[in-house]
Amino acid sequence: MIGSLTGVINYIDNEIITLDVNGIGFDVYMTSQDLIMLDTHQELTVYTYLQHSEDSMKLFGFMSRSDVEFFKMLINVSGIGPKGALNILSQYTRSELAGLIISKDAVSIAKSPGIGKKTAEKIIIELRDKIKDKYSIDQQVQTQEEVSHKNLNQIIEIGRQFGFTSKEITNALTKLQERGDNIEDMTNEEIMNLIMEVI
Repeated sequence: MIGSLTGVINYIDNEIITLDVNGIGFDVYMTSQDLIMLDTHQELTVYTYLQHSEDSMKLFGFMSRSDVEFFKMLINVSGIGPKGALNILSQYTRSELAGLIISKDAVSIAKSPGIGKKTAEKIIIELRDKIKDKYSIDQQVQTQEEVSHKNLNQIIEIGRQFGFTSKEITNALTKLQERGDNIEDMTNEEIMNLIMEVI
């Protein structure tokens, strides 16, 4: 079992990265929310799930062990395969999805590509009690970690329009936090102005 990989990204497309680990290139499927934060030549650790079928093996990678565990919960729902689970986690953060499951919002879950309303209802039936036990989540409030993660995606998109890489943006945000700038209450445009000061 491959629990995690650490290497350098040498290829990115709309659903996969190739991670060079000591000269061996591993193709790793990732959510669109994670892919948008990555750049080629960036060093990365991903936590993985290996799908092993008769004719192929596929690696699915995530930025945290918690995301892997949520992914495993989803693929244990009958009718949900790894690709479907990845589509759902590309549409919603872990916290957002947990809130939708707890609130029995099958309509929103079904907005994920390839997921119909019947499948969404099955997810709710099979996971709601597990989610309630494992996650103390108010469906109206995301964790600070995931709020920051979502904002980071938006900031990176704006930064790329200015010609900066994801790595340059994240390094600049770290510098701003280290010097005491409170970016949580700023607009993305205000944050970009500060970023351009420190890059």
